[in-house]
Amino acid sequence: MRELIANGVGFSPIIDEKFTTNTIQVSFAILLDEENSPLNALAASIIASNNSKYKTLAELSSKLSALYGASLNVSVSKRGDVQLITFYLSTIEDKFTFNGENITKEAIEIFLTCLFEPYIVDNGFEQEIFNFRKKDILDTIESEINNKRAYAIMQASRTVFKNEPCSFSAYGSKENAQKATPANAYEAYKNLLKNAVIEIHTVSPKPLGVKELFQKGFSEIERTPQNISYHTPSLLKSETAEITEELDVLQAKMVLGFKGGLDRYSTKLFSTILGEIPSAKLFTNVREKLSLCYYCASGYQDTKNAIMVDSGVETPNLDKAKTAILEQIDEIKKANITSDEISNAKLALENSLKGVFDTPSAIASWHLKCLQNGETITPEQSIEKYNAVTLDDIVKVANTFVLDTVYIMKPATDRKVNS
Repeated sequence: MRELIANGVGFSPIIDEKFTTNTIQVSFAILLDEENSPLNALAASIIASNNSKYKTLAELSSKLSALYGASLNVSVSKRGDVQLITFYLSTIEDKFTFNGENITKEAIEIFLTCLFEPYIVDNGFEQEIFNFRKKDILDTIESEINNKRAYAIMQASRTVFKNEPCSFSAYGSKENAQKATPANAYEAYKNLLKNAVIEIHTVSPKPLGVKELFQKGFSEIERTPQNISYHTPSLLKSETAEITEELDVLQAKMVLGFKGGLDRYSTKLFSTILGEIPSAKLFTNVREKLSLCYYCASGYQDTKNAIMVDSGVETPNLDKAKTAILEQIDEIKKANITSDEISNAKLALENSLKGVFDTPSAIASWHLKCLQNGETITPEQSIEKYNAVTLDDIVKVANTFVLDTVYIMKPATDRKVNS
């Protein structure tokens, strides 16, 4: 049962006796901002690396390792217009230690010290750990650029969601990351504690008794959480935007952005039938039968009511591939969908949902996503909702989608090096 333990801080304990570990997930949600997002990511990486007691990464890692391999990690992602920074603490349940040591309590205290008492020098993070983590962030941003398929989608998103926070990477820009200093990263950390919407989930075989510890930590912070909205549908452009970039690639990339949508479950099935599974129309027809693409897939962004179709194409085949992709969407709009296509899509979604409760982190993430969607639902109930979607529902939602953006990444005319 979720309860508020501070202004904008939710706490949800989940008990599941089948697990032998204790997991604590703390998620910070704050509006995406190209300037501040890299600072947020950097600050989070640093506070998961040391604290005022264990002042180096080596000291902290050694201590956690001594607690039967306890782990403390952080991830950075985005959902719609929101940057998500999530910390994960995992420990073995105390009764499985050799002598029944209370390692969980000690690991939680270490985590809380990281969260509320970071190692600060001269009103900023300590220089050595800052330099180390800043390089990590820059390497991550660089890897996004070097992965040309992901980069094409990211570049397309800048046009599809122009003037919306969603157009930015979860890590912000390389230029802004390079400007980071120990002092402004520390300010970003304080801003997160003050202004982020925070959700804490614990998954354990028995109650952990940590609510009061988090409650005490946040009681000492003046909280003014942002007004976060995860679902901010993106408006369709008055005319289709067409963007072409020339880069050092051997293979062209094409991303088509569509906007529309009604019911989330019908739209997800539409996208799945279109291009999210091996039996999807894009894979079967555009890639296999027509051999127009090296890959061709769709992805549904429910928070923005958008579907992105991305493909790897030989440059001479770009127009043919675009036409073929649009034809497959038209086939769905005309109700040219077999019962097997619908069944395969529903089965794929069902199999995915059946795995939700296999791991503690997946359980915590499921409950967090339910909060973001403003609904309380089980995976089984989600399966029922998908199974209730009819052919007419899929056709109806497909007909709401209109082409918003065409993004093409073409090989540079004077040089071809990377695929």
